[in-house]
Amino acid sequence: LDNGWVLAGDALREWTSSDAPDFDEFLAELDEIKSTQVDDAASYHIDELRQELAEELSLPVPYLFISSVSNLGLDQLKDLLWRALQED
Repeated sequence: LDNGWVLAGDALREWTSSDAPDFDEFLAELDEIKSTQVDDAASYHIDELRQELAEELSLPVPYLFISSVSNLGLDQLKDLLWRALQED
């Protein structure tokens, strides 16, 4: 989402297991079939999509949406890590 794209299916699975350091490089390497599972994020309501994902991911462990590209969630991650370190 933070890179301006929404991935689904095999494209999403491949990205989550990819070692590609750059998202644009990853997109360029997708085969033709998987490239149909990539949509421009501009055609989505991103805030609503994030909310739906958060509801579906209702895991019993803490989680954050983070992105080093847009700095999304990095302050929350630092705070969470700091609190965890202070507990020990």
